This record gives sequence, C-alpha cells and structure tokens, in this order.
Amino acid sequence: EGELLFYTDGSLVWNKNHQIVSNGSGLMGHNSSTQSAIIVPNPVHEHLFYIFTVDAEENSLQNGLRYSVYDMTLNGGLGNVTSEKNILLIDPTCEKVTAVKHGSDNKYWVVTHMWTNNKFYTYLIDENGVNTNPVISAVGDPVVGTYESAKGYLKISPDGNWLVMANNYMD
Repeated sequence: EGELLFYTDGSLVWNKNHQIVSNGSGLMGHNSSTQSAIIVPNPVHEHLFYIFTVDAEENSLQNGLRYSVYDMTLNGGLGNVTSEKNILLIDPTCEKVTAVKHGSDNKYWVVTHMWTNNKFYTYLIDENGVNTNPVISAVGDPVVGTYESAKGYLKISPDGNWLVMANNYMD
C-alpha cells in the first residue's frame, strides 16, 4: 500500500520512525554490498517479514545468504527483529539477491548466485516460511576471480519468466 514499515541496509534495521529497532543491529549483510538486502512478506501472516541479506567482497563474501524474521506485532506495532536472526542458507554468495512472486499463488521465490561457480540458488517462501531446500540451476559461466567480480545485480522480470545478472567484471 506504499506505507513505510521498516527498512535495512543489510547490517542495521530501522522502524518507520527511523530508529534502530531492538535486535536490529548485527545483521550479517553489508551496507556496501550491491544488493545488501531484500525484504519479503510472509504469504499468510501479514505481520511477519523475512529480511534476506548478502555479504560484501570486503568480507570475502563469507557470510553468504542469510535471513532474519521481522515481526510487526512487537514494539507497540513498530516491529522488531525476532530471535530468528542471521539464519544461514548458503555461502559464499555473490553480492546479489532478488525476489519475485511465485506464479499466481501467494508465495515468493528468493534467488542468489553462488561465488566460484555458475549456480543460482532459489528458495521458496510459503505459508510455512523459508524452505531451506533450494532449487539449484547451473547456467552460464562461473563467477570467479577476484572478489570484485562478485559485485553486480540480479533482477527477475515481474512475471518470473526472465532473470538477468550483471557482474562488475569477469576475470
């Protein structure tokens, strides 16, 4: 609906009043990562959100793709990061994460790309939360070389038919 609820740079989380929330520091993304974080709603519980983060080349991409849960019912309706924080899904990943709705139903896909190979990891978010068994697709050239190669963007068309990845450069 266009209402600001909360936001993040991948390391810190602020509420709509621009205050760092309780348990909102120490996310394992990085504020210099090209796509440091993406927020995805829970498809059934409208008060729950998932904050997906990716690390940066400055940290040798060591923290990979992680997620934390944000609950809008906490802190008088302003929300907080819950104890489900920095849950590792896969590492190391490039500085890329994106999401798209899953077809016509109320689910989402979250996608990242691995570092040192050509694999995309895609995680389903449904009424049960984050499915930790990814769909793995090996496509194209591996992203290797210096960590600078891990920078770039990952985007999916709104209909989910097209995915594009841009890299800083390839060695």
